[in-house]
Amino acid sequence: MNITDDEKKNWFAEVLNKFIPDDIDIKNKTPEQIIKEYSKKAASVGFVAALPTGFLGWATILPEIALTTKIQINMIYSLAKYFNKNVQVNSTFIAMIFAEALGIDIIKTLVTRSGGKIVVSNLIKNGLKTLLEKISMNITKKIATRLPSRWVPFILAPVYSAFAYSSTKLIGKYAMIYLTKEIVYELPEKSDDTLNNV
Repeated sequence: MNITDDEKKNWFAEVLNKFIPDDIDIKNKTPEQIIKEYSKKAASVGFVAALPTGFLGWATILPEIALTTKIQINMIYSLAKYFNKNVQVNSTFIAMIFAEALGIDIIKTLVTRSGGKIVVSNLIKNGLKTLLEKISMNITKKIATRLPSRWVPFILAPVYSAFAYSSTKLIGKYAMIYLTKEIVYELPEKSDDTLNNV
């Protein structure tokens, strides 16, 4: 299966644009329990999706990462619901959390943590498309390394399940950081294409 360049760059933005969060019941659950629950869901997807062999296995890769991403975004919404901060969860907010968890360097130019605040640069709006593409490419690159393993799924399925679990847990960690601090957006200035040239 060949993943086109457009698919590599755009799938994350498409998932965000089409995403409708589930109405999850978080009553009597702690943030740690919420993160653990979603991490287990992602792990299950990673395990099951890794089982088909050969070309059928290759065909499951994009659906797998899209479904896992939806689980992770749902987790962010559920955590926001816990902290009564649903209103601040949007595409920009989610992208920042994913970028932090993936270690995308560009986020360091956009977000500064200062005490109990997270200051978001005014470049974020102009550069959101670029940031989403970098997230898509980063995740796709990680998943692409799995292609040869589709021929030995029963051996490596537990490995990919563990990866899905740990990556979801890491996203939960950064979601907690963003949701427990005050988010301050710098006022927009004149148009600046600096980010798109990074």
